[in-house]
Order: sequence, then structure tokens, then C-alpha cells
Amino acid sequence: MPNGTESEEGELTMEKLLSLLVYEWQLSRTSPMGKPIGGVETRGNETSIALTPLTMYEKGCPPNFGVFYDTAKSLDGMENKRDAFRWYARSRLYYSCSTLCVAFVEFVVPELKRRGVDEVTVSSVLPSGTKTKKVGLDKIRVKSVFYTPKNVHVIRFHYFFGEKRDLIEVGGSHNNLECSDTGLIFDPTLGQLTGSMKPATFLSQDLFEKGF
Repeated sequence: MPNGTESEEGELTMEKLLSLLVYEWQLSRTSPMGKPIGGVETRGNETSIALTPLTMYEKGCPPNFGVFYDTAKSLDGMENKRDAFRWYARSRLYYSCSTLCVAFVEFVVPELKRRGVDEVTVSSVLPSGTKTKKVGLDKIRVKSVFYTPKNVHVIRFHYFFGEKRDLIEVGGSHNNLECSDTGLIFDPTLGQLTGSMKPATFLSQDLFEKGF
């Protein structure tokens, strides 16, 4: 596993582990992500954009946000970089929560333990002046959260045979990771719902629900 998961002080951090997981997910996934070809459309509580059904392996698929935005900025509702980035995050992370959470528990954790790593550091959500907290890897579990979305985001992929619609808030369920010892919540893919590429950490399930 790359040394990029370690902090400058040499400590392995949960935040960097999850960021690396999200990065690798984007590079290796085979589901279409595509480039924008249709601006933002809103009908009732549903908001959508249209993308070409390209994967990262195909020519023309934006390899990063800069290329994505160059195409998107001329489309309705995508002129603002912040708004466009939210759709970039959704198009890269949709349908990813269960895959990444299970992959972390079933593959990343065993590999780290094989290399002698039994715990990682968490510091991003701790109050100022608080010492970093250690989290045992064998205490991390996949957790399911159920919710009722007030608004729904949709990606419309345009194929030669017609349009395929993928809902971001599908089924009203979402998976994240919970430490059974500390109650800390780790969410590598909350950005698919909030429009961010950055994994999120919460001190408790209650704070997760409030922030979510």
C-alpha cells in the first residue's frame, strides 16, 4: 500500500486512507461517468444533468474536474464552478457507498493487519487542542442509514438506443463505516449526496444525522 496514507509525522490516518480509496475507485471503476452534454433540468423535486456514457478508460471522458468544467461551463446551471463541482462529485461517486465500505472492511483492513497495522489515527473532527484518537481497525463495521430524500438528483446518460437515468439518492439508503468502540462515523462517499469529493468523519451517529 502506498506510503501516501501516512501523515507527515509518519502516523497512518483514517482520513488519508479513505481519500486514497476514493481516488482509486475513480481510476478503476467501469461504470460510466462521462462528460456533460446537457445542462441542469429541474422537474418537481428532481434535478438532473445529461452526460455521455464514458468510462475513465475511454477517450473523451474528463480525467479531472478541470476538463469536466471546460465542457460544463457553457451549459445551463453549470456556469458556477461550485455548482459544476457538485455534479462532478455525484457523477464520480454514485452507487459507490456499499462498494467502498465493504471493500474497506473486507480488503483494506485485512491487508493493513497483514502488514502489522492494527489501528489508525483520527484527528479531523476532534476539538482543538485534543490529542489524536486511535481507532482499532477490527472495530470498524459497515453501517446502513435509511432516509427520505427531499430532493432527488439524476444523471441522464445518453446512449445510441436512448436515455438511461441513474438516481443518486437511490432507495433512500446509504452505507458508511462505524467504529464500535468510539462511535465515530466515517463516510468515504457522502459526497455523492452533498456534492463533495472529500470523505467525511463525524464524532457520533447523532452528529452525522444532523450534518447530513
